[in-house]
Amino acid sequence: DARLSFNEGYMYVLENKGIPGILKIGYTDRTPQERLKEINGGTGVITPWYIVNSFACKAPAHIEGMVHTQLWDYHVNKEGFAVTPKMAEDVIVRIINENNANI
Repeated sequence: DARLSFNEGYMYVLENKGIPGILKIGYTDRTPQERLKEINGGTGVITPWYIVNSFACKAPAHIEGMVHTQLWDYHVNKEGFAVTPKMAEDVIVRIINENNANI
């Protein structure tokens, strides 16, 4: 089991072939695979999301807020951002490092 300690989790980047150019950037305190199953099980999900990358970190909800703020100019709606996987990953890794949130 990949469970982490209290206030630890994962930032994830998801992609969906049915929604080209938009990534879903979020966090979970479970595994990214468990979160993905939940997202893809939602009503109205026509084509499935898949994991591009995930990053274990401390204070994932806080890290998510900072990542979303940093990428706000590219925000589409909810957790959707019009960015490349590399851009999303670079911002996530930088914010995790700057906040000593590495695991």
